[in-house]
Amino acid sequence: MPVRLKPAYRSGPERAVFNVGVEGCGKCTTYQVICPGNSSKACFDGGSRTEIRTD
Repeated sequence: MPVRLKPAYRSGPERAVFNVGVEGCGKCTTYQVICPGNSSKACFDGGSRTEIRTD
């Protein structure tokens, strides 16, 4: 009887991702904050977008 292998399901690390919008002086920008799923409370900046709107 041949051995059947089960597929290995992989997932990335657990984390929370927050998109923060900042608006003022006729401009609006978004920032991304990433917090790892461990209890280190070491959130970091995941990048920002350039100005996305002007009034």
